[in-house]
Amino acid sequence: MASSSSSPPGLVPYRLRAELRGHASDVRAVVALPGGGFATGSRDATVCVWEPQADGSMPVEPTRLLSGHDHFVVSLALLPCDGRALLASGSSDKSIRIWDPSTGECLTSLRGHTDTVCSLSVAEGNRLVSSSWDKTARVWQLDASAEEPSVSAKCISTLSGHESAVWDALLLPSSEIVVTCSADRTLKLWSASTGKCTSTVSGHTDVVRSLSALPFSGVISVANDSSARLWKSEPSGGLTLSSTASDVHDGNFIYTVDARVLAGSGDRSAVTVISGGEDNALRVSGLTIGDDGRTLRLHTVQTVTHPGSVWSVALSDSGDLITGCSDGVARIFTRDPSRVAAAGALEVFEASVAARQVSTKLIGGVDAKKLPLASEALAVPGVKDGENKMVRRDDGDGAEVHMWSAADGKWNKVGDIVDGPGGDGGAGSSSGGGSSVRGVRYDYVFDVDVGEGQPKLMLGYNRGEDTYVAAQRFIDDNELSQEFLDQTATFIESQAGVGATTMVSSSSSDPLTGGGRYIPGSGGGGGQGGAGTASGNPLMGGRYIPGGDAPATPSRPSPPPRKLIPHADGIITLSSSDQLEKIGAKLADFHAALGGASVSDEEMGLIRTSLLPKLGGGGGIRASGPGAGVVSDEECAAVEALLAKWPTSQVFPALDIARLVVATPSGSACLFGRRNGVALTHVLRHVATAFPADSAAMTDAPAPKAPGAVALLGCRFVVNLFHNRVVGSTVRARQAEILTALGRAAGAPDSAPRARDTFAALLLNYAVALSESRAPAADRAPVLEAVIVRLRTEKEEPVAFRLAVALGTLMTGDDKAVVEAAMSLGAAAAVALAAPLSSRCQQVATEIATLIAVD
Repeated sequence: MASSSSSPPGLVPYRLRAELRGHASDVRAVVALPGGGFATGSRDATVCVWEPQADGSMPVEPTRLLSGHDHFVVSLALLPCDGRALLASGSSDKSIRIWDPSTGECLTSLRGHTDTVCSLSVAEGNRLVSSSWDKTARVWQLDASAEEPSVSAKCISTLSGHESAVWDALLLPSSEIVVTCSADRTLKLWSASTGKCTSTVSGHTDVVRSLSALPFSGVISVANDSSARLWKSEPSGGLTLSSTASDVHDGNFIYTVDARVLAGSGDRSAVTVISGGEDNALRVSGLTIGDDGRTLRLHTVQTVTHPGSVWSVALSDSGDLITGCSDGVARIFTRDPSRVAAAGALEVFEASVAARQVSTKLIGGVDAKKLPLASEALAVPGVKDGENKMVRRDDGDGAEVHMWSAADGKWNKVGDIVDGPGGDGGAGSSSGGGSSVRGVRYDYVFDVDVGEGQPKLMLGYNRGEDTYVAAQRFIDDNELSQEFLDQTATFIESQAGVGATTMVSSSSSDPLTGGGRYIPGSGGGGGQGGAGTASGNPLMGGRYIPGGDAPATPSRPSPPPRKLIPHADGIITLSSSDQLEKIGAKLADFHAALGGASVSDEEMGLIRTSLLPKLGGGGGIRASGPGAGVVSDEECAAVEALLAKWPTSQVFPALDIARLVVATPSGSACLFGRRNGVALTHVLRHVATAFPADSAAMTDAPAPKAPGAVALLGCRFVVNLFHNRVVGSTVRARQAEILTALGRAAGAPDSAPRARDTFAALLLNYAVALSESRAPAADRAPVLEAVIVRLRTEKEEPVAFRLAVALGTLMTGDDKAVVEAAMSLGAAAAVALAAPLSSRCQQVATEIATLIAVD
């Protein structure tokens, strides 16, 4: 890396070492373990332990999966305790668990906090410091010997005094002083033994999110105000502000920070500081001490863009670092050239970053025609690492964002610029074009009732924004309890719909100026023009010409707002069942009949007595309450054994259980993380056996009613894979195999209506996934063909409606090749046949007409 004269010496650029894919949701916590290993915690309620292999490389699957928490895992800490290396995890289930990471055994569970345990840090003398949204921090004394496996702990002090959630807490090295930071925008110092607050310091202008101790008696704090503040410890026990680095993450929230002396440096003035934030960036900085011996200075020297928000970061003793990202992947970066990932892995990572879509709404509006050509603009070197530049493609077809890498000495593409969402409001929106809250314009504005007799509050949300970021902003703006975060995020998802809450934009700051996320008055452009109407059939009876006379220049006028396409409610999940008791009885009957050909009695007992009750709260990812337990690795293994061992003629109750399990975050994480998706292979094998391409090839003759059940439940299993973006990539990769097998089984004209409806749901999920990822026409063509073929003959209105919406969703976008492909396959005639079935089918047909009309 080329460093400026002010940069600290010795900083070598980081490169990707490995991607750790074992979680089904955001990776919210990461920590380095002894021996070169790492641990990761996720919103899928699990902890993964990753130990290096004999050759030093990281494993493809986690070495151990630690299950036990009932809700999100949001914090981790390594505990060197009486000669043992233990692991602590904190969760939104309000508990702390202590694990032996070498065995995966949970040694004890600590309770005392009354809300999410959002941070953990190790302290000298076998102590653990925790902080929580309950506005407190706690100091715990642990007792664990190397000879005894058990661990005991007790809370020795509770630190109460903050007015809002305590986001982080740590015990300063070689002291008895605990430092906490809070959503009340302050830092407080406490006596670890008495719990008494000794000092309060202010400076940040927004929620303070994370702390890290500095190796020379100081602390660094980061906050939602995008600043990092460096504090010097005083002999009196207080903190004095040394310096402030503003806009470290270009105006975006900073979620996490870690700091250490450079590995092997021996120079205590050369410190590596890493931070992660809402801008999808890992920032690597150097920290130096001024000539006066007291002034601390932060120099950002490298920016590594990620495909999503960087929730957590941690440095290891070796100098490697690990990040946890909202795309469900943890990534290890190294400065050691011998450990850098292979070229293919680097290309995959770079492609995932380049595939980001940056909405013009979130950067204040961009006229691509006025941007400089890429070939000219990118020939000029950047001024600093992390500098962004928007350019127009040389072929004139769209615009891109590129970031300057001082390490590589070149511009790297970090996203495509797409039109800001016009939005037709959706449920709860104050108007079709959005509205404003506190002078800031949003796509959606919801009225939130916070209590009887209290005035309603306004919650602003932009299409594609992280729901948790919007929820946190709402809580901070209205000074609400942090306990409402999950509830508020869930409210946004239910009101805006999954289609609006899927991340369209992975960057919410202005990539050029680093300005704030939302520009007042920069709404989505002008109003819609009037529309001409086509008489008769909307597709076959004439073309649709929006806005009347054609303009002088050949540009496509804006059609009237479309209400039904693209599909606004996102991914469909078929995750409920009121037949669990009957399923359990059928499992028992078949198990007895199969005898030695079945699974073991222990595995069947585990499924019936442990797994089924967990699925009884409504099933799937929407379940809550007592019935919504976390599915364990052993339970997933038992379900997979059923799919592997039972014959196709009797496998349908196992398929029913499997489709409910895979709809849960923990179940999908296990089946498609640690167990590598083998369950899908078994499901497709059963479908192919029941519905072979050549009927003469049927060797495992099902019972008379078994084929229909296998088709229906096998299809529902695959439908439920889409709810998670990490697992959904597997479905995309096996698209051809899935469409062939399930199309023959569930999507045939003579299939039962319920099976055809389920296959239509599968096609709609594919349409949503392909549309949101802006897949090219070649990738969409097989799904287009499957939809159109079935739409020609479908007479059941619910099925035809789903197919028509899938067709419109696939055709929506700015890729003319997709529309041309649909027309060549007969889309117009197919949807015209469905239009008379109902008024809503007619509405979809009319909206599709606006897509295929020509000027």
